[in-house]
Amino acid sequence: MALGPFLTRLDDQVLAHICQHLTAAEVLTLGSVSRALYRRCQADAIWRTKTLDDFGDPHYVLATLRRAGLTLDKSSAEDLPDLSRLALASSPDAGDWLATYQRKRLGQVQEATAAEARFNTARTRLAAFPSDPDPAELQRVAADLVQVLDTHPDKAPTLHLLAFICYILNAPDEALILIDLGRAADPDYTPLAELAAEATATRRALQGKSGETPLVAGGELSVPFRAALTDLFRRYDLDGDGVLSFVELDRLIAAANGAPAPPAMLRALCRTYSATPAVGLTLDGLFAFYFEQSLQDPVETRADLAKHGFDPHTLRRKD
Repeated sequence: MALGPFLTRLDDQVLAHICQHLTAAEVLTLGSVSRALYRRCQADAIWRTKTLDDFGDPHYVLATLRRAGLTLDKSSAEDLPDLSRLALASSPDAGDWLATYQRKRLGQVQEATAAEARFNTARTRLAAFPSDPDPAELQRVAADLVQVLDTHPDKAPTLHLLAFICYILNAPDEALILIDLGRAADPDYTPLAELAAEATATRRALQGKSGETPLVAGGELSVPFRAALTDLFRRYDLDGDGVLSFVELDRLIAAANGAPAPPAMLRALCRTYSATPAVGLTLDGLFAFYFEQSLQDPVETRADLAKHGFDPHTLRRKD
């Protein structure tokens, strides 16, 4: 029984649905049945779905990394690779989706060695990073890993490294998104489960218990927490000059710790977090200090707020 005439009469949406269940090679074989099917089997609707199913959506990964604080475009650093082509490949107006699919499939073969080398280099650079890595270096490593994903989307170790970068950038939500993509590629890749446990624990600590206002949201201090710290800063900035002098800062610390801080501690605090270390601590410096402390010990942060007269759960000042 000849199926050509029957298939030719199918609605475009029905034909596209059938092609979703075929391999790329089978779609091309179907197109060889007749001239009419040949044209229809090259439709962008079919090959866009096939491309995104087989190679993933680079725009989704790039958007996730940007939410984590990585600006992966050449305007942020001259030595970053141009990733605009990858983002374009997932847009609705990408053009010839069959050509895009074929380019990616060919790239899997031609760029396999280069992709493996790029991945190994990125892994080595991450392992050598200090506890406080340079954000620009993280951008370069992440950009290299995204290039690997362009033709090797099923590489769970690559997604794991990208998730790890999000994690050390204090973006556990974005890390967990990439971990889920990695698990879909390889459910048995153990490092993904280990990182997921750490990212989940960090997210829970930052979000607080059920009903608590989070300390950190979207990789930065939450709006309510910033408001509480601003209130606290103004309370101790007695002369209103926008800087907590060493005397003012000492009073703030003593109110939380119950004892004055050693002068060396005050100088170190200002040197680390303040734009005016010789004068005192700025509001941005107070933000930076509590951001770091909240990531390391959110319970301590809430205890500090309670000692300063704030509700540790809602972060609102008690009347």
